[in-house]
Amino acid sequence: MVSIKKIVLGSILGIVVLLIIGVHTMAFSFPTEDDFSFNVEVEKSDLSINDTLEIHCTLTNNTNKDYDIEFGADIFRYDDEIISSIGQVGEFKSKEIKSRDIEIIASEKGSKDLTIIAEFDIVHPRTKEKQKYKYTEDIYFTVK
Repeated sequence: MVSIKKIVLGSILGIVVLLIIGVHTMAFSFPTEDDFSFNVEVEKSDLSINDTLEIHCTLTNNTNKDYDIEFGADIFRYDDEIISSIGQVGEFKSKEIKSRDIEIIASEKGSKDLTIIAEFDIVHPRTKEKQKYKYTEDIYFTVK
């Protein structure tokens, strides 16, 4: 026969476990978009045919927390870029700076614009719920 003492202890233990799980789940909150900074720098915006447009992109995690992330072939891309790759997973550590240098050959004369995109999902560590983050910046250049 099960004693009342064992039932009470089992109930208390169950409640403690549920509280620990609940507190752990509640302790995680998704960061805001302002917790990351996206920067795009263009080396030279006046080009001649066959010159290389050099674009330096950075994304900084300004928080004091590390996050599990998912993204495509790369966190960074430009609007006309053809990417053929499956998604990737990784970690975005506190204060980490992710970067990519993009080089595009100027092939047509005229004034051009290009949208640079940084896009990734943060994955909740327990529930695996995802929140999408997307940053864009337009750049302008001229090919003479």
